[in-house]
Amino acid sequence: MDDQGFKFKPNPYVVARFFERLQRTKTGRLKRTQLQVATGLKSSDFARYLERLLDLGLLELEEEDGKTFIRPTAKGWDLYYSLLQILRELAGIARMEERKRHD
Repeated sequence: MDDQGFKFKPNPYVVARFFERLQRTKTGRLKRTQLQVATGLKSSDFARYLERLLDLGLLELEEEDGKTFIRPTAKGWDLYYSLLQILRELAGIARMEERKRHD
């Protein structure tokens, strides 16, 4: 792993957004520009996230009729569902702590 890999710490909410947007499609895949627009990231940020997710084997590129699509791998889906569970638990903990402050 290069030095940049250690400096770049992906936001779990942004990572989840990649998978959530791909899950919404009929085919489970999108072209690069479509996914960038769907995630709402500027080009440079999207490129860093995409490179990292591809390097980790969470997303893969698929060629069809001269077009390149991005789709999640089985490992990527597993991580996404685990990440959703963790984020939901953290949100629940945050709500409980907020209630305690107001009691």
